[in-house]
Amino acid sequence: MTHRLPRATARALLGTLCAAAAVATPAAAQEPDTIPVPVDSVVIAPDVPVAALPGQGDAAQGQPMSPRGAFVRSMVLPGWGQAAFGSHLRGGVFFAGWAGNWFMNFKNVVRLDEARDRYRLRADELRESLLAASPDPDSLAMVLDTTDLLDRTIRADDLGDNLRKLVRARKAQREDWIAWSIFWILASGVDGYVTAHLADFPATIDVEPERDGGVSLRLEIPFGRRRP
Repeated sequence: MTHRLPRATARALLGTLCAAAAVATPAAAQEPDTIPVPVDSVVIAPDVPVAALPGQGDAAQGQPMSPRGAFVRSMVLPGWGQAAFGSHLRGGVFFAGWAGNWFMNFKNVVRLDEARDRYRLRADELRESLLAASPDPDSLAMVLDTTDLLDRTIRADDLGDNLRKLVRARKAQREDWIAWSIFWILASGVDGYVTAHLADFPATIDVEPERDGGVSLRLEIPFGRRRP
């Protein structure tokens, strides 16, 4: 047996169902598909320069330092930049040349001071002899202080002239040793710079003794892999 609802009641029930469906649809659309993550748990990676990352720069190329660093170190201490790349023999040559040069320079400074002391002593002796032989020592002392009479007297004296030449020679030697010191420092810096640039150069140098007592050098440069 079938019961029919009145037309007004059926329309009211249909309207209620439509309203319920309309309310449920926006609520389901507002629900997120993923689980929300707290803001405090988000980690932001800092900006790190490329050169500061491990494996970048000179370390990635297997070099202990850059060419500029080798140049600066070799200028501070000759041979330092070469030793950092394993060129101990060449670095030792630059260090020995620089150290030996400064030793000779110091030794020459001591000799220059001794020559100056001997020259002053001889000049004082000649001055005293001139004053002792003069009838008016006070007037002669003024002349010696204002003219080149004492210098001409020293040049006329054999010992005095030799000591004067010795002082000039020591001064010239001091200038030469200073110039050589600058040369060793600059040469070491340039060689350290070149050593750093050629650190990855694929070449080997072999030293082989000869039967006649000589030595031969062999340079090998690979140009590529051989095909099987």
